[in-house]
Amino acid sequence: MLTKFGQFIRKLRIDMAMNLGDMAEKLSVSASYLSAVETGKKKITNDLLNQIVLKFNLSDSQELLLLTAAAESKDEEKISLNGLQDKTKQTVAMFARSIETGTLNAEQLQAVRDILKLKG
Repeated sequence: MLTKFGQFIRKLRIDMAMNLGDMAEKLSVSASYLSAVETGKKKITNDLLNQIVLKFNLSDSQELLLLTAAAESKDEEKISLNGLQDKTKQTVAMFARSIETGTLNAEQLQAVRDILKLKG
């Protein structure tokens, strides 16, 4: 799954008629690294952001979109569900969707924290 940053980079590549390898070469990184950054498996570095802005001559508005997408992507957290039972995976997915959609109110979230014995 692509992060917001990955979506931005992919659109930039398409708009410039480049493939992943071409973009990676222009940025002096490996294609596997760039792919891992797009999917959130590797962290976005300030150097990479600067190189994208410089090497692709991004406009001020494009640069703002890039930096916003990068910031949003840094807020994403990946959790491995490998080895968990199906009911546990379903519960994690249901909880994540409830948080993302705002289905749970503050009182319900506090109840979940209390159940998990997390304070704050």
